[in-house]
Amino acid sequence: MKQVDPGEHLPEPVEIPRLDLDRYTFSGVDALAEAVRRDGFAYIPAALTQDEVQEMRGRLDALKPNAQANDRHGIKKFIDDEGNEREAYEAHTKCVFNQDAYFLQFLDRAPAADVADAVMGDDCHIIGQSGWVNGPG
Repeated sequence: MKQVDPGEHLPEPVEIPRLDLDRYTFSGVDALAEAVRRDGFAYIPAALTQDEVQEMRGRLDALKPNAQANDRHGIKKFIDDEGNEREAYEAHTKCVFNQDAYFLQFLDRAPAADVADAVMGDDCHIIGQSGWVNGPG
């Protein structure tokens, strides 16, 4: 993947279809855990405040990729649903809490941690915490 310089022009955004989130909105740990088992994910609205999202985004953008951890930051080429070659920015940083202790507060936040316990059992352990930025940047 081509690495991106901070001042480099990023590709135009790709139109992504939106999910009907009302269809995936459940309350309570048991219902959310069942959603993970059935759908492969649980939608947890308002899991983060807008301020937390802004702070997290700034901190994710400041992380430096670690080649030894196979982190990647750069332009990724892909084929869209119509068969066109496209480019988009992607940053994937593993174990973000090793670079910035700010991220530790999100490891065991309810209800996400409770849902993980319900799905994986009492012997559930966090061994990493990836930070992702996808799309135009």
